[in-house]
Amino acid sequence: MSQPAPTREDEAFARRLWDEKFVKQVRKASRPVFPEILRPEREEVIQEALAKAYGKRDQFKGATQEDLLGWVLVILKNLTIDILRKRSREPAVDPVPGEVLDEHAAAPAAGSADEADEGEEASDLPPKAAGWVKMVKDVLAGLSAEDRDIILLRHDKHLSFPEIAELLSTGGQTVTEDAAKMRYHRAVKRLMEIAEEAKRRPKRGPDG
Repeated sequence: MSQPAPTREDEAFARRLWDEKFVKQVRKASRPVFPEILRPEREEVIQEALAKAYGKRDQFKGATQEDLLGWVLVILKNLTIDILRKRSREPAVDPVPGEVLDEHAAAPAAGSADEADEGEEASDLPPKAAGWVKMVKDVLAGLSAEDRDIILLRHDKHLSFPEIAELLSTGGQTVTEDAAKMRYHRAVKRLMEIAEEAKRRPKRGPDG
């Protein structure tokens, strides 16, 4: 059975989703909480989320581009959760080694979307989204890639400790549930230390 031809409204919605500026906003807003383990596939995952958004276009009740951005980010978040949970049940799939994650975090490949995002002004995002991105970046910047990953897997991706343990396990090393809990509590302790340090740090005035 053939699909009905897209209406003008469908085509207009597709143009909004795949508008170059909007796609850049999605990349930029999702970057602080996008799981490191999926970084090599980030562009493909974002494109899949946009396709899912188009498929669910009848469910979108917003009006502005900021409404659309928030809606797409929820779809993207749910998609990454689904991918991570699926992979946590696949023993043959190994996570990206920590050394690779550190390399990606410290020096994105030339010409990558991450590098392009870094060069963009905060004004490229709606004010609320820009403020949220800056806040999350400031807090997470002080964490190691390992600590950042496990906090995001637990709180942003809502994975259980057994799921996290399976995801962190590699072919030559098995991470137990207890070990995953220990890593998580260590990461939370470090996060709290960073937050306390930020509170004690003198605030800069308008002149810096």
